[in-house]
Amino acid sequence: MAPTLSGSQAVNFAFDALPSQSKIFNPWYMSHIPDLGVYRVAFKEPGFRKNVGSLRYEQLYIDDNSGALRSIYGYNSGSSADRFLIWQYPLHSGKVLGVYGRIGVCLSGLLVALLCAAGVYLYWCRSWRFNL
Repeated sequence: MAPTLSGSQAVNFAFDALPSQSKIFNPWYMSHIPDLGVYRVAFKEPGFRKNVGSLRYEQLYIDDNSGALRSIYGYNSGSSADRFLIWQYPLHSGKVLGVYGRIGVCLSGLLVALLCAAGVYLYWCRSWRFNL
């Protein structure tokens, strides 16, 4: 069945259903999921993943016929576990601290490679000494 709502109407319904602290967020993406009969509409905060600590977003599922809110998921509307999961990408990519975070992630990766090389070198030295 074709939806009775258009995509722009779904975005408007989703914006109205946003939590009050998320009203400053910008529309990010919208897609239709016909099997579930919903529009998935996402909003992100200004400077999302570009500014230090900017990683909040909201994702809403709007009924494609009535415009009713079916589900909401995101930083402000979710649980502490949701916030923890949202922080994983910025922490592991270094984006949470900007350029300094990326440099730190790069240096820690180089340290791991150095430790691996040192381990192989020490193993080679000890096995060479005992084989004589």
